[in-house]
Amino acid sequence: MIKMRVLNERGGHFAALRNSTVLIYWPHGLGDWVHLGTILPLLEPSNRYFVTRFGDDFVSVIEGNAYARPLYSGARKLSDGAEQGARHLGIDPRRVAGALMDVALPDWLERHVRLARIDTLFYTDYPEPEGRAAFPFHTKARALAKSLVAAPRIAHFDLSKALASTIDFSVRPEINTFVESVLADYMQPADPLVLLALRGHTNERKAWPPVRARELIALLRARAARATFLLLDEGPVPPELAGAVFSFAELFRGEQPFAAIYKALLARAKLFIGVPAGPLHMASAYGCLPIIGIWQVHHPDWYDELNRNAVHLIGADVVRRGFARRPATVTKPEALKDTCEVVAQAVVPAQAVAARAYELL
Repeated sequence: MIKMRVLNERGGHFAALRNSTVLIYWPHGLGDWVHLGTILPLLEPSNRYFVTRFGDDFVSVIEGNAYARPLYSGARKLSDGAEQGARHLGIDPRRVAGALMDVALPDWLERHVRLARIDTLFYTDYPEPEGRAAFPFHTKARALAKSLVAAPRIAHFDLSKALASTIDFSVRPEINTFVESVLADYMQPADPLVLLALRGHTNERKAWPPVRARELIALLRARAARATFLLLDEGPVPPELAGAVFSFAELFRGEQPFAAIYKALLARAKLFIGVPAGPLHMASAYGCLPIIGIWQVHHPDWYDELNRNAVHLIGADVVRRGFARRPATVTKPEALKDTCEVVAQAVVPAQAVAARAYELL
């Protein structure tokens, strides 16, 4: 247990921080790690930044980042740290107010803190505005950045343009060779690879039913018989998709680092199709891959920066519930508008996805 100054985004303490060494504790999902890559270059440059969580799979997203150094625990499994002594370093986020607090650091993290002379810990519950924040702070990441960056500094950035991701998407040769060797057992080098992400962790209602995915695969294989489909979701392949897809979890089980393999797959793929979850957000930040987003609960204006290679299919319930009339959408300038299509059904039909995918395969 050591005492550290602990900050969150409230009260202006973090925005006022200068010439400090900061550990960003970021116990959030894959998509939030992706969006951190947009926030980091906006932060005060006189500080040094390190970033970590319990679970190296997500920490590896920031590998090679120019603005923050990832700190690894040596354990891939995502957790809250309870098995290493205390949940979330023993900090109750509701009590964070910019003062000194007792922080329960596991041995591996305490070594990093002492070696790097880290003097400040940042921990946010990362509030979710869900489209209620107006442009230019309309996305989840931009809304947080507004509280983390002093007004004179943020005024130097052109927020009327899409903010660049600072995630390093380069692929090391040995990782690329490994990924290609695995894929070679299931497809030929010229076969189009389609990445599928059908589920998310935060809201089950945004999942796209496996039966719809099965219909989509049949439609696409009628046009592109050699197409290979790789399911990125965790857990076993749904029975409806048995024999129709390969599973990331099965093909690459136990291999590290997760993000390096995923980056190699993004570079290899022909198309990404998925719901708003970590894999889609990472594909969007990558920017070089055609994307078909399937939005049945949320609206795309709430999350990612503009990606000209993406088209978003929006379910009828999103419109019915008024999500397209929230400030994030109605205040967003035309130059940042995503390509969106509203479908008549609450569950996006396979035919609507296929119609967009045909021209891409």
